[in-house]
Formats: sequence, structure tokens, C-alpha cells
Amino acid sequence: MIPISISYEEILLRLALATVLGGIIGYERESSHHYAGLRTHMLVSVSSALIGVGSIVLFNEYYQVTTMDPLRVGAQVISGIGFLGAGAILKHGSSIKGLTTAASLWGIAAVGLFTGLGAIIPSLMATAIIFLALTLARYSDYLDKKRGLLSIEIYARDEIGQVGEIGSILSDFQASIKSINMEHQQNNEVVYHLQISMINPKKTDRLGHLIAKMRQIPGVYKINVE
Repeated sequence: MIPISISYEEILLRLALATVLGGIIGYERESSHHYAGLRTHMLVSVSSALIGVGSIVLFNEYYQVTTMDPLRVGAQVISGIGFLGAGAILKHGSSIKGLTTAASLWGIAAVGLFTGLGAIIPSLMATAIIFLALTLARYSDYLDKKRGLLSIEIYARDEIGQVGEIGSILSDFQASIKSINMEHQQNNEVVYHLQISMINPKKTDRLGHLIAKMRQIPGVYKINVE
């Protein structure tokens, strides 16, 4: 194999670029108040870049006496970053937070690694895509905050197609189902426990129309809303 020529100036440039790219993603995470923010992403990115650059340097040093694969050390970054990502995931009751930040750490580790290996253009592209994805996710979270969460209990005699009817009605009212549980009762009765998301349900009469529509589902005889 032919050694890869790389100067100290280029090494410094790659490390600096990896730090900047990590900082871009880290700033987005920190500005949305996540635990792993600017410093964490910068450190992950520059450390990954160092492993990538170091692999090349070691290969240049020892290629004549060993069949060393310069990508072997770098490959461990992809699997090893999972331990750090797991620390960003928090479980609160039935909800889980931090998955997006864990994914951004994994992504920026890959960006840093390939920046260190010299794949600059793909790294820039990946950073732009990750940043765009996180920005769109923040916009989605903003829309969710404008939507009211409601808990609905639907009491009914169990009949075929009720769940489909419920989903169709909610779709007509632009309400999304966050969770649904079905509890079977005696005498072939069932209780549907739903948590739905709906834009400003209490400021308009849309909720009243929604409940009225659900009462028309065959078998439904009682609806509670919280």
C-alpha cells in the first residue's frame, strides 16, 4: 500500500474544521436546552477527527513493517459513541427524551472521523443535513406545543371496526393519536383510553363537534374528556 501524504498544517486544519462542524450541531442542541450541547459535540467531533488523522499518521509510520488497516481504529468510534449517546437518553415514566441528541452525537462522531480522514466535502454535506434535520425537529416540537393534549375515555359495546372509525374521525379533525389502550370489560364492553393532540381544542367548538361525531360510532354510549 502507498502511504498517504499529510502535513501538520493539514492535520491542524482538519481538527479545526471538525471542531467547527461539531460546534454548529452542538450550538443547535444547546440553544434548545439539551444536556449534550456545544462543548460535548465539539469534543466528540475533534476527538473523532484526531482518531481519523492519527490512523493515517500511524499508517504512514508503520506501513512498511505491518499490514495495518488505517480504518480499523476509526471503526471503533462508530460503535464506541453508543455509550456516550446512551447517557443522553433519559426516561421519565412512559416517555423517553434524548434520543435525538444521542443520534446527533453519533452523527457528529462520524462527521469528525471522516473530516479527520480527509473526506471534507461529504462531512460538510452531512453537517448541513444534520443541522437541517434538527432545525425541522425543533419546528415540529414548536407546533406540538401549540397543540393541546387531551385524555379521552370512550365506553362502548365491542363491535368490529370501532378503532378504525375513531382514527378516521380524529384524522378528519386534524387530531393525532399519541397513545391508545383498550380495556375489555364484562358483557362484551370495552373502554378506549386515548391521548390525542389537537390544535387549541378548548378555544374553539371543534372539540364539541369531535365528541358529537364520536358518539355516532356504533356501540359508543359514553365519552369522558380530561
